Amino acid sequence: MRLGEGSGAVAAVPLVRSAALLLADVALLSDLT
Repeated sequence: MRLGEGSGAVAAVPLVRSAALLLADVALLSDLT
């Protein structure tokens, strides 16, 4: 998939954001237990 850095960054933003939210949720859950 050679789309260029710009389109690659645009495609990666939702993945990075969802991964960060998932890690934040896991950290909160581990603090509660």
